[in-house]
Amino acid sequence: MKFLVSGYYGFGNLGDETILSALAKELREWFPQAEIVVLSAMPEETAKQYHVRAINRWDLMGVQRELQSATAFISGGGGLIQDQTSRRSALYYLALIALARRRCPVYLIGQGIGPIRSRFVRAWSERLLRRVDLAMVRDEISREVLRDWGLPEERLVLGGDLALLLWPQFESLRETSALGDEGPYLAICLKGKLSEKLKASVVEQLDRWSELQNTKITFIALYPEEDLEGMEEIASRMKRSTKVLSFAKLGLKSAMECIGHAQAIVGMRLHALIFALLTARPFVALGDDHKLEAFVKRIEAADGSISSCCTLTRPDAQGTELAQLLMCLNGNDEIQHARLVQAGETLYRQTRQTVNAVWKRLSDQIEAGGRVS
Repeated sequence: MKFLVSGYYGFGNLGDETILSALAKELREWFPQAEIVVLSAMPEETAKQYHVRAINRWDLMGVQRELQSATAFISGGGGLIQDQTSRRSALYYLALIALARRRCPVYLIGQGIGPIRSRFVRAWSERLLRRVDLAMVRDEISREVLRDWGLPEERLVLGGDLALLLWPQFESLRETSALGDEGPYLAICLKGKLSEKLKASVVEQLDRWSELQNTKITFIALYPEEDLEGMEEIASRMKRSTKVLSFAKLGLKSAMECIGHAQAIVGMRLHALIFALLTARPFVALGDDHKLEAFVKRIEAADGSISSCCTLTRPDAQGTELAQLLMCLNGNDEIQHARLVQAGETLYRQTRQTVNAVWKRLSDQIEAGGRVS
């Protein structure tokens, strides 16, 4: 038995590496005799870190050889089918699915679909994805997209991001105070290339907040290759001293400890918000990315409240609104903390139940030796 796993792995993005860690653990627990082969940009590092076999993701001949003996192809986790960041990336993942469908069952696990702007990418996505054996999506928007594209309801399920499966591992962090050894601080996770207007606005608002609250600012780079330069520039412009941390090498444990001891988190990356939830820290989702809004809505639905997290779509155009939102978030507020724990427990249980059902379905399909599409 062999599973070929695809995703944005080997690029140093801690969110995607966390997804792979959770996925590999799941496959070992459910299919202990299976070989796990991962497509990675850094196959040697991936193989060593996750105890899997890994091949270069760009070795298409190698991919085809692996598919010839694969039991199933798993397109695993994250926002892979979208062309907002790269049209080339979307075409790559679609090409893999097209190749895999000729040879073995195809499962989409923990996926977010879209946004897709290109007519060609959209048409190809629609034609391919409505024929996959099963899609477990992480948000309602993605489920609606696949439903509209014609994927039957019996092959479409709403789950969650696979990082949510790590909920039990961080109970001790959820029980600790927001005050770390260095005193109170706000954790900031920005993303990619930032406009000059956004930089100026963030500097102004964070300086004001830091001075009023006597709180330090710590910038955290979950994907240093894209994020570190912009945060270092903002940090250099601020009046008060700040810290900039890169977690490419430090890893998940260090990132979770940093987030878990913060008063609150401001994040432009989805996994910064997921990590905040896993440690029950209040947060502001910064930006107009639909996956951030979708995640906040799921938390609101789970805890019946909007007091523990919120969304700010245009921080560069709304003056002091970020500082005003932060005033409502307090990492030591017992009510906010309890609501976040409730939301996290709910989303974990929902994701756990759905993922279990997915693996049971895959197991049954493998045993039957057939396909459903």
